Amino acid sequence: MSVMDDVLRHTAELLAKEYEGFKIEVVGDRIVMSPQSDVQSRTIFHVQSAAFNAGIAEPRVLSDVLIRFPGEADRVPGVTILEDGAAEPYSYQDILAAIEIVSTKDDSNDH
Repeated sequence: MSVMDDVLRHTAELLAKEYEGFKIEVVGDRIVMSPQSDVQSRTIFHVQSAAFNAGIAEPRVLSDVLIRFPGEADRVPGVTILEDGAAEPYSYQDILAAIEIVSTKDDSNDH
């Protein structure tokens, strides 16, 4: 991790404390701030509830947690379901499913 990566992550952490109601991510060399809507919040809740109802243990279901992708920008999916036994720091190899709750159909940062 470079000094610039550290600076961006630290800045994002400071912004997160200052701006409630925003999803704040470091994507490549940018800090992306996305307002979170009540629709996104409820959708994340419903996806997590469906995972729990399907018998997936709570520690394996995360929301808005950093996942590392080598050679690509790190991502923060709306909901991530981890493989059994996954441990921090999480990487793409730990993912059983990643669900992104998109804000608009044309948002290039939502997958």
